[in-house]
Amino acid sequence: MIEALRLLNNDSQVNCILVNIFGGILRCDLLVNSIIKATEKYNLSKSIVLRLKGTNADIASEIIKKSDVKNIIFMQDLDQAARKSVELSK
Repeated sequence: MIEALRLLNNDSQVNCILVNIFGGILRCDLLVNSIIKATEKYNLSKSIVLRLKGTNADIASEIIKKSDVKNIIFMQDLDQAARKSVELSK
């Protein structure tokens, strides 16, 4: 996931990154922590729209709110997340 975000961030044709995760086995809070660390480590500057649903999605949302990272947007609805991604890509 981290490498994918880094590659997308460095691609000049990518304006926004949409991540859609349904975490059954994968805990959303662990995923969000790794995305935040990657954002800080690689200085990811493009907007990242996260649609997370499943195990610990509520905790993941709180982690994002409390973080200093401002380019991560959490959404629970896939349609809204897709619309937001398109909006941010313009």
